[in-house]
Amino acid sequence: MKKKFFFKRVAIYLGMMLLPMTLLFTAFCVLNLRTIDRDLKRQGRQTVDAVDVNFDLVLSNVLYQNDLLTSTTRMNLSLKRILSQSEMAYGDAVNIDSLLAILRSIKDSHEYVESIYLYTDGAARYFSSDKGIHTIDESTDSSWLDVYREIAKDSSSYIAPREISLGADQVVPVLSIYKRLLLQKGCIVVNIDVAKLEEILAKQISGHEETVYLVNRDGDVLAEQSAGSGKNGDREYFARLKEQYGEGWQEHLKGMDGTWVRTQNGTCLLSVGSYDAMEVYYVSAISSKARTESIFAMLQSFLAFLVLDLCVVVFLAYLTTKRSFDQISYMISVFNEAEKGLPVAKPENSNRDEYDVIMNNIIYLFLNTNHLNAQLKENEYKREHAEMMALQLQINPHFLFNTLQTVDMEVRKQGASPEEISTVIRCVSDILKYALSDPGEPVTVEEEIQYLKKYAAIQKFRFGDQFIIYYEVDDEVMDAAVFRLFLQPLVENSLLHGIRGSKQKGYVKVSIQKRGERLRCCVMDTGAGMTGEEKAGLESRFSSDDAGGIGLANLYRRLVLRYGEDSALRVWSKKGMGTAVSFYIPCEKMKV
Repeated sequence: MKKKFFFKRVAIYLGMMLLPMTLLFTAFCVLNLRTIDRDLKRQGRQTVDAVDVNFDLVLSNVLYQNDLLTSTTRMNLSLKRILSQSEMAYGDAVNIDSLLAILRSIKDSHEYVESIYLYTDGAARYFSSDKGIHTIDESTDSSWLDVYREIAKDSSSYIAPREISLGADQVVPVLSIYKRLLLQKGCIVVNIDVAKLEEILAKQISGHEETVYLVNRDGDVLAEQSAGSGKNGDREYFARLKEQYGEGWQEHLKGMDGTWVRTQNGTCLLSVGSYDAMEVYYVSAISSKARTESIFAMLQSFLAFLVLDLCVVVFLAYLTTKRSFDQISYMISVFNEAEKGLPVAKPENSNRDEYDVIMNNIIYLFLNTNHLNAQLKENEYKREHAEMMALQLQINPHFLFNTLQTVDMEVRKQGASPEEISTVIRCVSDILKYALSDPGEPVTVEEEIQYLKKYAAIQKFRFGDQFIIYYEVDDEVMDAAVFRLFLQPLVENSLLHGIRGSKQKGYVKVSIQKRGERLRCCVMDTGAGMTGEEKAGLESRFSSDDAGGIGLANLYRRLVLRYGEDSALRVWSKKGMGTAVSFYIPCEKMKV
């Protein structure tokens, strides 16, 4: 038995601790995932912005100085003559030496610049920053010219990936930046060492599991650098985008900024920037592994807390089970002593905690006060029942006195016919039989209405045609159980204090309707009515010990004793217009 309750407590405590913990962890994961995604997007954006700044610096430094160089008319003319002729004048030779010195200074001041070429359209030679004039047919690097010839005529600049052969099977990957000359037809070609450029890119990557790509307008990957476990995208992804979306692939790529996409190497978060002057795009691809690692770290923490909770649960289950069975044994012994009639001693102050103090004192107080409480409740019930019966009996002589007084007044008039007197006496006889029956026995609504109609017939002899009474009673409530004489005091109050105080013919309406599980009983009249002060005074006398009247105060007390405060009388009245008194009682069917 003890083991069964122990495992049951383990299950309950584990559920109590695991459920909120799981809900909190789930909510935390959802919120944290949003934070992780937001941080990854910010990380990608920072990388793209950093690459943009550095790549712009690389290009601006080189191209700006070359623009200054090739915008000199004298230098351009010398360059054209030198590249188109095999012989040159002394002045051209001086200009060429100056040009070579300038190009070499640019290369030496920017370590990522591999070489710089100058070329005029149609020439058989080109000018290089490393060896000066080269013949195209004899040069080891001529692929740049093939790329240049493929550039659209309306394009002022272009970037393409190439390889430069340095001899002895030594190849250097470069980015060739083509820019057309300002004063003649031709171009400047700046060859940037890809390895050096990727070193610059590596310094800009702000997080792990991230790859940065430089992509040109044709979808070619110009440079690539990764941090973490390896490539997070794939180089062919951009070529596939161009193939899928055609000329508008760049706009589609920009629209993917800040979104998760699926590539051949997995899911990546893309951040996209662009260098519009050269139509180069910077793309940061952060692998979903970065997000998975964060989630896994949270899961590890959750599992650690789960193991700790399990240990705490087992300990608490054992402790509470042992304590409960110890307390049960003590309670059994105490109750056995109580059943034998032995006095129950107050527990000693050997309790270990407040749990024992509370339980021991509850047992002691219960056993010593249980009998007394039972007696008090029995006496209270007898008192309330006696008061209810007294109130019920009190209203009978009150009503009979008023009724006999009416008969006496009619006899004294000498105008009443024997038939009228006979009718009154017959009604009084029926009412006496009804009113003097067992006051504790309930009656139906239908019986109460029939009695009320006889009471109204007697009052007709007293008031004549001064009032008209009519009834609105739902048929479905006719068999509901009520106590006797619960409407007569209201009708009597309307006639004596409402209709009699008015100088014109009055109306009395008796209404009983079902409202949910309750009956709403209401008596309204078109009599004299009351002011606010008079109404407040009447309501205060309902619950007063010295009410000074029997009718409404008696009914108020009977309703409260029988059904509670929710069934107390409610009064609405306006001077000169009339009064309405209502109350609610439970709708209980009459027991057969």
